[in-house]
Amino acid sequence: MKRQPDHPRRSSTRLFYCPDAARAFRDDAAARETRVIAPLDVDLPPEESRHALHVLRLGAGERVRLLDGQGVFYEGVIAEVGRSRVSVRIDHSFPSDAEPLTPLILLVAQLKEKAAELLIQKSVELGVGELAFFPAARSVPRSKRERGETASPLSRALAPIHESPTLKSQPSNSEPGTSDFEPPKSRKRWDRIVISASKQCGRARLMSVGIHSCLDAALHAVPEDATRFVFWEGKAPKPRNLPGTPSARCESLRPQSAIPDLESLIPDPRSPTPDARSPVPRPICAVIGPEGGFTEEEIERVRRAGFLARSLGPRILRAETAALAAAAILLHEAGELGDP
Repeated sequence: MKRQPDHPRRSSTRLFYCPDAARAFRDDAAARETRVIAPLDVDLPPEESRHALHVLRLGAGERVRLLDGQGVFYEGVIAEVGRSRVSVRIDHSFPSDAEPLTPLILLVAQLKEKAAELLIQKSVELGVGELAFFPAARSVPRSKRERGETASPLSRALAPIHESPTLKSQPSNSEPGTSDFEPPKSRKRWDRIVISASKQCGRARLMSVGIHSCLDAALHAVPEDATRFVFWEGKAPKPRNLPGTPSARCESLRPQSAIPDLESLIPDPRSPTPDARSPVPRPICAVIGPEGGFTEEEIERVRRAGFLARSLGPRILRAETAALAAAAILLHEAGELGDP
C-alpha cells in the first residue's frame, strides 16, 4: 500500500533544502507521472548537512523530507553520514499544495538591508512568486556596509547574483544616480532567508529575488501579459463609508467605471470554468515606490508602461509595509488567500 505523506506544514519530519533531489524526475517519465521513484541517493548541500549533523544531530536511518526549490517535496531516510556529509535515500515524492496558482511579481524600490530582509521573508510566506528591487530617485541611501564597500573587490566580483527566470536584469540607459546600484553584501543571506521561510510556510518552490539597475529596466522586464498595478500615495483614496453603511470589498482598489473591475482584471484561477484561452493564470505585477515617494516623472513612466495607479488608504506606510499590504490584497483578490 502506498504510504500517504504527512502534510508538509504539519509534519514533524525534518525538512531540508536539496536542489539535487530534482534529478529523480529529470530523466524518468514514469516517476514524473506517478511521483513514485526508484530509491535514489542524494547528498544534502554542505550547509544543510552541517545543520543536520551538528545542530539536529540526526543519524542514519532517520526519516527526513527534502524540498527541491522547484515545487516538489521528497521523502526518504538518511542512508549515510560522514564528518560533514549526509546522504539521503529518497523513496517517494509529492508536489507542494502551498504554491500559488497566480504568479505575483513585486517590484519594490530599494530598501535598507533589514527592511529588505523582512520583506523577502514575509513575501515568501504570503505566496509571492518573484520579488525584485530597483533604485529610484528618492530611494533611501544605503550604508557603506550595505553597498559592500567593506568587502574586497574580488569578493564583490564573485558575489552570486540569483536572477528570476521571468525578471531579467537589464543594463541601465544612463539613468542619473542609478548606475552604481549593486547587489548588497548580504546576497547569500537573502537566499538563506528564502529557503528558511519556504520551510516554515510549506512551500517547495523558492521565490525568486532579483535586482534591476534602474526603474526602466524593472518595467521592461515585466511579462507582456501581466496585469499591472502601481501603489502610489499620490492616488487619492476614495471616501470611506460612514459607520453602519455597507462597505464594498477592496473599495480603494476599484478602478473607475471606464476600467473593468478587479474580478475581470484578476480572474480566480480556481474557477470551475476557466477561460479556455487562458489555461495558465496571467501574472500580476505590483510596483511599490520608495519611502520618499515617486517623482512625477517616475510615476508618469510607470503609467506609460501600462500600470494602473491604486491607493492603499489615507495612512502613510513604510515601503516594506506597502509592498506586503499590496501583495496580500492582490493575492486575496486572486483567490490565493481564501475566498475573495
